[in-house]
Amino acid sequence: MLIGRRIHTDTGASGHFQFPPRHQPVQKKGWQSNKGQRKGNFNFADMPRRTPAIANSDTPPIEICILAGGRSTRMGRDKLRVQLAGRTLLSHAKLLARAVALPCRVITRDLVPRCGPLGGVITALRTTRARAVLFIPCDMPFISPTLLRRLQRRLPAFATHAGLVGFPFALTLDHLAAAEALRISGDWSLQSLAKSVRARRVGLAGKQAEQLANINTPDELIRAKAQLRPPAQSSRVRGKPSGLRDVRA
Repeated sequence: MLIGRRIHTDTGASGHFQFPPRHQPVQKKGWQSNKGQRKGNFNFADMPRRTPAIANSDTPPIEICILAGGRSTRMGRDKLRVQLAGRTLLSHAKLLARAVALPCRVITRDLVPRCGPLGGVITALRTTRARAVLFIPCDMPFISPTLLRRLQRRLPAFATHAGLVGFPFALTLDHLAAAEALRISGDWSLQSLAKSVRARRVGLAGKQAEQLANINTPDELIRAKAQLRPPAQSSRVRGKPSGLRDVRA
């Protein structure tokens, strides 16, 4: 389910949902609904989709969507409730959104399941009332507000490390079509998404890249806790930035 506010699509001037008029059936090239005319192959995946809500003066220019729809199989328990430094991982993500003063939603169920993070991207872009979305996962507690501001200024943009793109990243409503096309093709990688939308890359190296470490396993949680200890107590165990893996499912 989507947490934070209702989903609104296809709003008219009054702000209420409107169905297409009954006397104007939607038709696709190669398929005719009128009796007696030529019929071609019909595919529900090719049907026109509802467009996002129409922008108005109250529409925020950008919002943050926290993608939290993973099954946490590698962690062995719900990552949203995993504690780090006295806060859940979800709380860390919400604090990050508050630090950059942007509206925030949490997406825990994808409208198009079982296609990895691309499902969360499509869900967010189909339902947002903003003109652009900053995507962060629920399991990367070290992302800095500075990085999000850099991405916000360079739309569309992806964080990049060692030649790979990954979270966090920012897209506009115009990129929904590209994401939908990749879903239909079966290519669900973030690398392909970044290439398709011709995204700018915000490169991180050295100490800066440490903020891209994510927490998917109990061992990665142990390393994250060690990273947050005072220097005198820390074993200085560092994990490689793993937030830029080419996740497909």
